[in-house]
Amino acid sequence: MLSVVDVHAGYGDSLVLKGLSLQVGERQVVALLGRNGAGKTTALRAIMGLIPVRRGTITWRGEPTHALRPYEIARRGISLIPQGRRIFSSLTVLENLVIGHRRGGPEGWSVARIFQLFPVLRQRAGIGGARLSGGEQQMLAIGRSLMTQPALLLCDEPSEGLAPAIVRRVAEVLAELRARGLSILLVEHNLELALTLADEVYILDDGRVAYHGTPAQLARDRETQLRYLGASA
Repeated sequence: MLSVVDVHAGYGDSLVLKGLSLQVGERQVVALLGRNGAGKTTALRAIMGLIPVRRGTITWRGEPTHALRPYEIARRGISLIPQGRRIFSSLTVLENLVIGHRRGGPEGWSVARIFQLFPVLRQRAGIGGARLSGGEQQMLAIGRSLMTQPALLLCDEPSEGLAPAIVRRVAEVLAELRARGLSILLVEHNLELALTLADEVYILDDGRVAYHGTPAQLARDRETQLRYLGASA
């Protein structure tokens, strides 16, 4: 579905991605791992069209997208769940969901379906975003992205700052979404979570892919874990 080939991108005079190549297939969860500053968030921003691609290609279902604007990419079925959630704090839960709604898509996500997925959001529907807990905000961020009717979710650190019980719920939801047909490109610092969810794993180092394999292969490779991630599962 998604193909990233030899992509170079960055900010101003700073080049962060220095030849990134990866692929995400149908109904697949791909984990993108690496130390802070390795280029993980920059990769998602380049795929979403939020920063320009200086060299290389990004294609979605065979169509080049690296020269498109973010809203054009979103309309083609890619949605970003950003690090830090970035919900609209002055809007209610319901307003946050409605503002992201787009018709169509294979699943036909609606407010009612989001409330089925996250019952706590139904209870908090009239509450402002700023009054939600971190876990509730993450659920809302996922729900808002689903309202755009995506086929591919770009998830940037969905477990960051969450209690273990909420992390488990987020993992369950991502697994359920994959089972329903969505593909997911997951940036995650929680190695155990990433290895549990992913079908394939890429590790970035200095803007390039330093490792590509299956979760089982990486779980056995403690040397690679320590070298590129500074920790082992």
